[in-house]
Amino acid sequence: MITIRFVTSNYIIMKVFRLFLFGFLLLSFQNSNAQINLGLKVGANYNFNGVLPSAVDFKIDNAVSFSGGGLIRIKIKKISLQAEGLFISRKGIISANGNSKEIDFNAFDLPLMIGYKFIDLKVFKMRLNAGVIPSYQLGSVGDLEEANFKDSFYSATAGISIDIPLFIIDFRYQGAIGDYYELQNANTTTTLTNNLLTLSVAWKIL
Repeated sequence: MITIRFVTSNYIIMKVFRLFLFGFLLLSFQNSNAQINLGLKVGANYNFNGVLPSAVDFKIDNAVSFSGGGLIRIKIKKISLQAEGLFISRKGIISANGNSKEIDFNAFDLPLMIGYKFIDLKVFKMRLNAGVIPSYQLGSVGDLEEANFKDSFYSATAGISIDIPLFIIDFRYQGAIGDYYELQNANTTTTLTNNLLTLSVAWKIL
């Protein structure tokens, strides 16, 4: 029942957001005040990996990873909608009973965010951003079994972005809605989650 509710919740979240995206894009094409930014971005991520059940004697050492990709942002007055396509590596080390395994896998993230501009100066603008991120697993180069990775997982995100001429500086937290790895044991199911603290810079080509 919990699994059904989780899948249904994710489906509803993505359905509503896609409908909003379609409506916003339609509005932007009809609104002469709409502005569009395109950009290339790179970033560094600090990984917070979690394990459930927490009572199991696991220790996780978190790690820094990197990301890169592009973005499109549509702005109408103080409101913006931003979509990104990012290749992200996720890393860490999980230890239990004297054994350790490396967490190292790649995913393609599609952040979809709504922003509100609360500082609007000529050469300095600041926005609050929040949204959802579907992630699609691309492959693991670490020690975890490939078969136990989920094909996709979801996160919620919130943060602040700063616009200066030619660049966007973005600071955000990405919190897991579900797990990305599931291992069925004899008496329990062990799952892993991934949260990210991200600092990135985008070069506005438009």
